[in-house]
Amino acid sequence: MSNRFAHLSGLLDELKPSERIALFIWIGLSAVLIFGLAAVGIPYISTFSYHSPLAVFVLLLFAPLLLIMTEKTPHEAEGMGLGYDKIALLLVLEMVGIVLALFLPLPWYLNPATFIVAFLIPLYVTLFVLKIPKNRLGFTELKVRDVLGSLILTLAYAMLVFIAYGFNELVGGVEFFQTQHFVDPILSLSNIPLAVLYSIPVLLLLAAIPEEFMFRTLIQTNLSEKHGPLLGILASSLIFGLFHIPVNYMTYLFFNPVPADALIYALLFSFVYQAQVGLIFGIAWQRSRSLILPVSLHLVHNMVEMAPVFLSLALGFG
Repeated sequence: MSNRFAHLSGLLDELKPSERIALFIWIGLSAVLIFGLAAVGIPYISTFSYHSPLAVFVLLLFAPLLLIMTEKTPHEAEGMGLGYDKIALLLVLEMVGIVLALFLPLPWYLNPATFIVAFLIPLYVTLFVLKIPKNRLGFTELKVRDVLGSLILTLAYAMLVFIAYGFNELVGGVEFFQTQHFVDPILSLSNIPLAVLYSIPVLLLLAAIPEEFMFRTLIQTNLSEKHGPLLGILASSLIFGLFHIPVNYMTYLFFNPVPADALIYALLFSFVYQAQVGLIFGIAWQRSRSLILPVSLHLVHNMVEMAPVFLSLALGFG
């Protein structure tokens, strides 16, 4: 027993300095958010406003598991040699994909613009124009041990996220259908497996693969090469948080009587929450240098968050 405690107590000593600092920063931000929410009493204008304090529990339970079960990558020094101009160009492609997704006359869950512009085009450019080896892009050889390890970590992460706030979202969605659309709660719950199956290809192609390729494979790897893994993890997570601030927040300034300070708080908490999520994905990429783990974590995270939306689609709404 004493040896086990000694192993756990020495865990931080085994971490890379960048991972250790990133972990402490994340825990600190989460703790600040818990007291901050209680202090300012932020009005409810988005579910993201309440996710942030609950993320600390996911962090405290999952991050040590992630660090124990993954090995230090032997490819830390290998980058891609991309300049800031090329990284900026790839970010512009990402924005073009988002804009096309907004304006094409298709439901967002059937819109191929994001996957084509934000993943296929950058992938073609990096492979055939910039001649970057595919193993540096996260497309490593599939090994049973790595796949099984990623699956175990993904299932653990999915359960933690669902317990932390996914269950409340799902219950809230069922209650909404019952009150607004007069849907039997039993019927709603029976459609959950259909909603889950429907969400996997949609979120995999429109979110998990393009975003992880952009933020982790391209941005984080190149920033780590130039400035070290700490800045690579933190900067890519902050950029990830900025890209995930809900656009509809801005409409509250013009169409809803929400005080400006409440909007600022909501934007701040949404940004920090998404950055915290990005840190988990960033550490997963830094440890594995394979897209399997961060993509699978990203997929199940989005599935838990979007469960009410896909449940409504399975029930015929939207």
